[in-house]
Amino acid sequence: MPIAALITALCVLDQAVKLWARTVLRPVGRIDLIPGIISLTYEKNSGAFFSMLEGRQVFLVCVSVVAIALIIIMLAHPRHRLKGAAHWSLVLILAGALGNFTDRVCQGYVIDLFKFEFVNFAIFNVADICITIGGIVFMAALAFGRENRALLSKTNA
Repeated sequence: MPIAALITALCVLDQAVKLWARTVLRPVGRIDLIPGIISLTYEKNSGAFFSMLEGRQVFLVCVSVVAIALIIIMLAHPRHRLKGAAHWSLVLILAGALGNFTDRVCQGYVIDLFKFEFVNFAIFNVADICITIGGIVFMAALAFGRENRALLSKTNA
C-alpha cells in the first residue's frame, strides 16, 4: 500500500471514530466494553498526553506543524530515508500527528475515548495509538537496526 494511501486511511479512521464519539458517545458519556477493563469515555482534551500543556493550543499546533514537516522530510528525502520498520513507524507517527492536528485546528481540542479502567492511564484515541505504536517501533528499529543507526549518525555528522 502506498504511503499516502495508508496515511489517508489511518486519518479517515481516526476522524470517523471521533465523529462517532461526538454523535453517539457524547450524549451517553460512557459505554463499558469490558466492565472494569476498558470503556469508551467521551473526553475533550485541550492538552497533549495526560492533558499536559492544557489550553496551549497555539503552542501545540506549532509543535505539530514542525513535527509533521520534519517527518515528511524524513519520509520524502532520499538522503534521510530510513529503512524497514523505522520508515513505517514514521508513517504511523505522521498519520497520528495529522489526526490530532486536524482536531486541534478545527475544534480547539482533541477527542479521546478509549479508557483503561483498571489503571490510572490517559484516555486516548486512534491517532494516539498510531503515535504510540509508531514511537515504540521507531525506538526499537533504531536500537536494533544497524542500517538506520548508521544513516542517522551519518546525517548528523
